[in-house]
Amino acid sequence: MDAATPIILRELYLIRHGQSLGNIDGIPADAGLIEKEDPALSPLGERQALQLGLFYAETPFAAVYASALQRAIQTAAGLLSAKAAPQPVMIEPLLTEIGLDPAFEGRTRAALRQVCPLLEFPEGPLIQSNAFHDEAAAFARARALFAKLFAQYQKGEKIALVSHAGILTFLIFELIGYHEHQPFDFRLTNTGVTRVVFYQPGTNPYGDMVFDCVNDCSHLLRAQA
Repeated sequence: MDAATPIILRELYLIRHGQSLGNIDGIPADAGLIEKEDPALSPLGERQALQLGLFYAETPFAAVYASALQRAIQTAAGLLSAKAAPQPVMIEPLLTEIGLDPAFEGRTRAALRQVCPLLEFPEGPLIQSNAFHDEAAAFARARALFAKLFAQYQKGEKIALVSHAGILTFLIFELIGYHEHQPFDFRLTNTGVTRVVFYQPGTNPYGDMVFDCVNDCSHLLRAQA
């Protein structure tokens, strides 16, 4: 009997945002809460996002999701910048970075549209965060996100999730089977891409889930060549 032909259900691209002003201590000491919690990309981060877009110019994303923090939105816009046709960026509260100040409620929809005009918003609050050390809440968000995505995308779609190192780490751990606590850490660099391919059960000899790459930054290396 011939082996089954691998059937891809979906491909997830977990992408960290480009370098932000917060990553380089570029936020003034007297900045307000919004500027501290929601910094923009640095000039280098903007270039990284554009390099990401050039690298994936021919990749047909069925959907691109981002957190409601402007560094993620700017990176998602960069990811789509080389596409021939405009594509919306969908705001997903479950992708919010962990450890935000509880008083931070996020920018308004109008302010975020100034960052990227092609945004689609869900109903309700755009920010859903939790404390750095609340692993249970982070894993719960990861499970909720995957339940939503897995139910919606089952026909081989390529889905980009543009987010932050903290919550992306929990997404990866949830996928590989750690559901309660973070046993070690991943190095996720700015615009690093982790690609995970999901197969119809039993059709792929190497397993139903394959990590094709983790923290891939080859788009940046090619730009430097």
